Amino acid sequence: MHLRSMRKSRIILFILHLICYVYFTGNVSGKSTGLKTIEFLGGWQNPDGSYITAIVIDLEDNWKTYWRQSGEFGVDPDFSLSNSTNLKSFKFIWPAPILFGEGEFWSIGYYNKLILPLKIFPIHKKKPVNIDIEAQIGICSTMCIPITFHLK
Repeated sequence: MHLRSMRKSRIILFILHLICYVYFTGNVSGKSTGLKTIEFLGGWQNPDGSYITAIVIDLEDNWKTYWRQSGEFGVDPDFSLSNSTNLKSFKFIWPAPILFGEGEFWSIGYYNKLILPLKIFPIHKKKPVNIDIEAQIGICSTMCIPITFHLK
């Protein structure tokens, strides 16, 4: 039982640090957001009708973002493609992540830039697919902040 209460205390402390960080960075002029750009890379259509493209998340130096499962203290990315048209299904092809953090406060992800390939399966192979992504990811320097983005 003692271990469980210690873990809860660490999580509460982490959340308080996150709230303080978001509050202060939102109110200090000239503070970096950590994000340079988010964009689609051009891609191609495979003989089976599927498409390959990628999302590029370009961060400021020494900033990081998370893998699909961030670890105990990270922010798992959340992607919605529900507003896309002619989309049967999709699959992210996650590159190999790295482990970062100290002691018990570790996470899994990427430094500076993530090129995230995306395989798209259309409903109708001969018609175009219009991708509409809404996402929330965590980006971090010393502390982490959630960001939301929309790509079409």
